[in-house]
Amino acid sequence: MSGYPLCTCVLTLIQYLSLNFVQIGFMDAAKSLDMEIALYLPHLNLKQKKTVLTVVKTFMEEQNDWWDEVGEEQQKAIDNALAEMKAGKLTPHEDVMKKYTKWKKK
Repeated sequence: MSGYPLCTCVLTLIQYLSLNFVQIGFMDAAKSLDMEIALYLPHLNLKQKKTVLTVVKTFMEEQNDWWDEVGEEQQKAIDNALAEMKAGKLTPHEDVMKKYTKWKKK
C-alpha cells in the first residue's frame, strides 16, 4: 500500500467503509473504522502519517458544540427546564402515564 498516493489510499478506505457501513450497526461501525485505520497506518511513510495527523487535528478543531447549533429560544427552554428540574419541579413518569393513558394506543 505504501506505493500508492495517500489520497488514493484514503479514497479506497472511504469507499470500502461506506459500502459496509449500512451492513453494521453504528457502534460496530466505529470500532470497525478504528481497526481499519489502525491497519493502514503502519503502511504509510512519515510524510503521509503527518498528513493524516494534520487532517485528524483539523477535524477535531472543526467540531462544533451542539449547544452552539441550537437557537436562542431552544437554549432558553433547555435552561428553564434544567432550572425546574434542579428546583424539584418534576412530574413522576407514573403520574404522567396515569393522566394520559386514555390517549395510549391499545
